[in-house]
Amino acid sequence: QAGSERDRRTRQITVLTDEVGQLKGRVVELEADNKKWRQLIGRDTLTGLPNKITLFRILLPKIMREFSSSGPFSCIAIGLDQLGRVNKDFGWLMGDKMLRASARGLRKFLQEGDDLYRMDGVNFVIAGRMDVNAARQRAAEMRRALGSSTVRVEETTMPLASSLGVVSVEETAGSSESESANAVYTALLETLYLAKQKGGNTAEVHNITRF
Repeated sequence: QAGSERDRRTRQITVLTDEVGQLKGRVVELEADNKKWRQLIGRDTLTGLPNKITLFRILLPKIMREFSSSGPFSCIAIGLDQLGRVNKDFGWLMGDKMLRASARGLRKFLQEGDDLYRMDGVNFVIAGRMDVNAARQRAAEMRRALGSSTVRVEETTMPLASSLGVVSVEETAGSSESESANAVYTALLETLYLAKQKGGNTAEVHNITRF
């Protein structure tokens, strides 16, 4: 009878050990899944670029929090004027390929300290340390360069002519970091939309630099 009791306890310990092992394995899987989802939340899955959540929910609030020691910061939004035509004429699959190729083409406009983000749809953002005058000059140069550039995928060629919107932060308004970041995002959308309303291939600069 004593031997039978020992066997029963041994079986129980074996079962519990197996369950603990399974739970540990599941924890590892969950941690891997969480890491993957954290990456997906902050990165655009089509182009591989960081997305607007990274820019406006993580980076910009941090910049606003440290603004007194870091100085002016600008966002240059770039809206590809011709991608809608590609989607219409050749379909979304070609449009996605063209979008990825365009993202690679936009990287050549980055300067030291800049980052490239995909904001949404056909819109990208170059963000970096520059005041409004430097950002205005950059946007003008980029508009001219993009206007004479093309991107090619297979047998399809698309002009890179783009609408550009510039928002610069040169002063803080005393709002919370998240409120300031939201205000910059809204101003960037408004400025980019204005450039598109004017027919595209143009650059607009927001007249407010205090956020």
